[in-house]
Amino acid sequence: RKACAVPMARPGIDEPLDSPAVRLSRQHKDTWLRAANDVSRACCIPRRSINPASPAATTAFLVLLYFSDVFGLRVFILDHDRQISSCFSGREQLIVLTRRAAAVRQNLPAGRRLLKIDYLRDIVNDMKQLSEQAVADSGEYNQKNSRIRRKTKLVKRLTENINRPYDIPASQQDLQAKANEFAKWLPHVIATDGMWDEPLEAQHLVRLFETFTSDMEQQVGPPVADAFKSSLIHAQLRELSELLQALAIANVALPAPYESVGDYAARRCADCAREDLEVFGWALASMKESVTHENCVEALKMGMGSHMHKIPSDHIRLIAWSCAEAGQLIPDLLGFPPFVVSEMDAQETWSSCSRLAASETGKLLAGFPLPVVTVDQAVDPDVAATLITLANDMDLWRPSARQGASSVNRGDAVEGRPWTALLDSPDQQTHPAVVALRRWTAMAFTVSLQQVEAVRLVRYRQGEVPAGAHPDARPLSDPSLWLSGQRMAAVMFSLNDLPECSGGETHFSRVGFEGEGGLKVPALSAGTALVWPTVRADGFPEDKAARCALPVLSNVVKYVAMTWVRADVAP
Repeated sequence: RKACAVPMARPGIDEPLDSPAVRLSRQHKDTWLRAANDVSRACCIPRRSINPASPAATTAFLVLLYFSDVFGLRVFILDHDRQISSCFSGREQLIVLTRRAAAVRQNLPAGRRLLKIDYLRDIVNDMKQLSEQAVADSGEYNQKNSRIRRKTKLVKRLTENINRPYDIPASQQDLQAKANEFAKWLPHVIATDGMWDEPLEAQHLVRLFETFTSDMEQQVGPPVADAFKSSLIHAQLRELSELLQALAIANVALPAPYESVGDYAARRCADCAREDLEVFGWALASMKESVTHENCVEALKMGMGSHMHKIPSDHIRLIAWSCAEAGQLIPDLLGFPPFVVSEMDAQETWSSCSRLAASETGKLLAGFPLPVVTVDQAVDPDVAATLITLANDMDLWRPSARQGASSVNRGDAVEGRPWTALLDSPDQQTHPAVVALRRWTAMAFTVSLQQVEAVRLVRYRQGEVPAGAHPDARPLSDPSLWLSGQRMAAVMFSLNDLPECSGGETHFSRVGFEGEGGLKVPALSAGTALVWPTVRADGFPEDKAARCALPVLSNVVKYVAMTWVRADVAP
């Protein structure tokens, strides 16, 4: 209010009723009605706040005062006559004026958002008290209106022009006024457009949503639900994610807010940034884990379900991946991850293994129930040695297994387990030696380089072995299935030579015919690749491809590099 340079006159108070401004407003009453409706819609001002009988400058003042109070604007009012002429020269000018004013914002001091949240808490508590008063007044209200109905029916038989309105309890009117005030401020509380100094956090909104209890569903629930829905019209996906997390933390028992958030969030998911999709997926997982009211979960699914067909499949995969990373699956909304490979891709993978076995440097070690192939000189031995040096110089080795939370030395490396080094940073991915391994794999299976996983080095010292045989296909609970699909093939590159009788074989216990003891592949020479499919020819994961590294017997170190071919490219 201090930002207004010129105070405006009020008709009938600061001006006489026969002033030119009042006569002008009466003369153009229809124009005022149209202008007031436009201002109400464009500026989100309640229609009753705009009086069509007041002069044009007064209405312009109300609009600018609204933006000044909400956004902290510096509003400069021109002289009285200029405002009147501007308004009546065209209805759009006033709306353009307010939109330009809305663009000139000032950040409100830190702490103002929390104060406004506390103000909304008070509104909700007042609504609860008013709802109790409304229930108490309902008996008197019904009796009074029943008498009016009886009298009205009697009078209607005598004359057809009687239209006597029923009385509305004051508590009900106050309840609606509080709901309108709630709907007015909630959009600004959740705004993340720079209006507030402090960022929007779910913990702040929890203070508000803790007042949404199940006992308010009958009386207060509908007004709050309507206000909540109207406040989300312009909310972005990041804001909706914070709202959903706050609803989940507070364990709100009202289904309507969940349905509104799900409805508008699904609309925003069609066109938004990757980071926003991941944050929303995390919020979905929080809701699934924290909310104990099944009807609220179903309400969210119902709100999202009507718009899911409009969301691109890549966006759904990102949301589902983020949910899975948080340990939650929502199959009835997001579906199941691509656990099975298409039959065409699986058969192409098997054909690639056959081509490698038939090449000059290839050799088929086993053909049942899956082909296991070695390829000599797949990469240069110097490239293999470079990878070992890279991991040692950058200190990339990490334990493949650590002590659990119940252990005294939790987090420490488990003795007797190999150590690994994952080369997944941008600098490591573009290293020539890493590119050479991934490119050979992509060419061998005729896939894009993006379908080849990051290279993982494994170091085996004397006595170090894995926990047991394990298949390379990913389980249904693996979140990476949402991004890249199932693993179709595995490639193991030997990085150094081992002396004879040093152990270190790779054992496929279920490859070969029964009674043969499986297939033992001896330690290979540096640069040689060991290749096998991880899925059957029909696309289902092959459990019989489970492998295990046997221990190194002498005081030497065995280095190998692993990579896998995925069925899809990550979005």
